[in-house]
Amino acid sequence: MMKSSLKISIKAFIAGLFAAVTCIFGCMTAFAWDHDETWQRIGFENAPEGTEFVDLLVKAKGDDKYAVDFNEENGKLLGLDKDCELAKYDKDGYTSFLLRHCCVKFDSVHNGEAHYTYNTKNYKIFNELNRVKLAYCDSKGNILIVTNTADVGYAFFKTPVMYIFKADGESLAFSFGGATYSKLRSIIAVVAIAVLIVAVVLLFRFFERKLGKRSAEKSVQSGETDNE
Repeated sequence: MMKSSLKISIKAFIAGLFAAVTCIFGCMTAFAWDHDETWQRIGFENAPEGTEFVDLLVKAKGDDKYAVDFNEENGKLLGLDKDCELAKYDKDGYTSFLLRHCCVKFDSVHNGEAHYTYNTKNYKIFNELNRVKLAYCDSKGNILIVTNTADVGYAFFKTPVMYIFKADGESLAFSFGGATYSKLRSIIAVVAIAVLIVAVVLLFRFFERKLGKRSAEKSVQSGETDNE
């Protein structure tokens, strides 16, 4: 009776969990595109005097498939050529995102925010370019300050995710954002905890049955001894 009741409880739990996850995913589908994956915003404050724009200095974890000698389009938008300091910057594998890569286009900079656009989804870029710094630059492309390194997390899920970069003087911080990505991480956490609970219950039941069998065997053996 106990065994049957346990099976029913576990089945009901799994069914309820499945229904909850399906419901949440349904909501996520309805509001899936909570932001544009080809658009990037970089916040910065306490910039050095003379800062006209900011650029990420990026480092690939392997071969840099987005690397180019000079991004002419961004050069024209920024009024810079391939001989400026930013275009020539190549220290410890870090190079200019705007001037030395083909996947990004400069949009604008104002009120402490720089805006870029991408020609592919952001996670495809930053799963490759996973270490970044930020350079504050003047109108001639001279680098005024370079921040610390920020490691960009790997996006395992092919779902809309925001890459949030925030700089404060020489400090640069990175984090993931976006409602869809946050919900997905929450669902995975809930499912993982639920699976763990079920596994613990089943394991407990398994050992309980083992102990029960041993107790029964001992009782039988004890009874046989008494009869003799």
